[in-house]
Amino acid sequence: MLRGRKVLVTGGTGFIGGRLIEKLILEHQAEVRALVKNFARASRIARFELEMVHGGIGDREAVDRAVAGCDVVFHCAHDFNNPQENLDGARTLAEACVRHRVRRLVHVSSISVYEPLPDHELDESAASVPCGWAYPDNKLAGETLLLQYGRDRGLATVVLQPTIVYGPFSRPWTLSPVSKLRNGRVVLPNDREGRCSAVYIDDVVEALLLAAERDQAVGERFLISGPDSVTWREFYEAYERMLGTHSLVWMSTPEIEALNSTNRVGSRLWLLGQDPRRFLQWAPLRDLYEKARARFISEQVAAKAKRALPSSLYVPNETQLALYRALATVNIDKARRLLGYQPSFDFKRGMELTQQYVAWANL
Repeated sequence: MLRGRKVLVTGGTGFIGGRLIEKLILEHQAEVRALVKNFARASRIARFELEMVHGGIGDREAVDRAVAGCDVVFHCAHDFNNPQENLDGARTLAEACVRHRVRRLVHVSSISVYEPLPDHELDESAASVPCGWAYPDNKLAGETLLLQYGRDRGLATVVLQPTIVYGPFSRPWTLSPVSKLRNGRVVLPNDREGRCSAVYIDDVVEALLLAAERDQAVGERFLISGPDSVTWREFYEAYERMLGTHSLVWMSTPEIEALNSTNRVGSRLWLLGQDPRRFLQWAPLRDLYEKARARFISEQVAAKAKRALPSSLYVPNETQLALYRALATVNIDKARRLLGYQPSFDFKRGMELTQQYVAWANL
């Protein structure tokens, strides 16, 4: 138990870190300290009695003050816009943990380190190598760095790799789908029934708490997922039901790729002149654009896109499309065995709680 222990959470103003702080204080009576870069984003945790240290993960002096005296450090922070700061910050945090003899560092990574996901069952023995996509490669580099500190410097590190984490305050897998389904049309591939290994936020937090206590977890990586696997169709249709919308558009993979190619043409024109319509008034450029459009988009795709208008059409990019088509299911036997992890929220129950949040937040 972490009762009465001093615990640091980085990324405490975010989705996973925020829920972790709630649990640490309300259920475990831990003495919580949070490293906070922007106090304007701290309203969710400001209602608690906790210590906030002002500074980002790249601020050496702030990180040192935050780590000093802590028994356990939970590293949940991640800046999507600054990959290098994530790595520099992880190194700074690890150095501070070694210097102050922190008992345990628990790092939040992601299933994305295995991307592109395979079409079979996935466990921690699968190869994880850079794939050329920014987020997975950054996450992989971060966990590799911290595990190396464990091997070389004796820092007791545990890495968790959550799957598709949904629930209250989840930006990528609750807030974003709800917003898109309410305000536009969401495109999904119809030529392959990809698997979605969803996990409710409270199960992820429970795994974090277990990782802070189990000695056999040190130096290990753990995939953390829910007790059941659903399809991406089932995942998005659950949101459609709670919102009362019919906003999904089904297209084949070639059609989606064609739309993305057309969007890239439009994006380049926008960068050229802020208003591509002005450039298309010039006949040579208009002819070039029309030829590119004819090459990349079929009449069938155009008809589907037209039916989706006037609402926004949300087309999955390359990485999202690969995720939606992957057939991987996640094996969590290692987490069950070494962490004692037992997910408590199946997809039905998790979505029921998520629906309550969506209604409460008036999303």
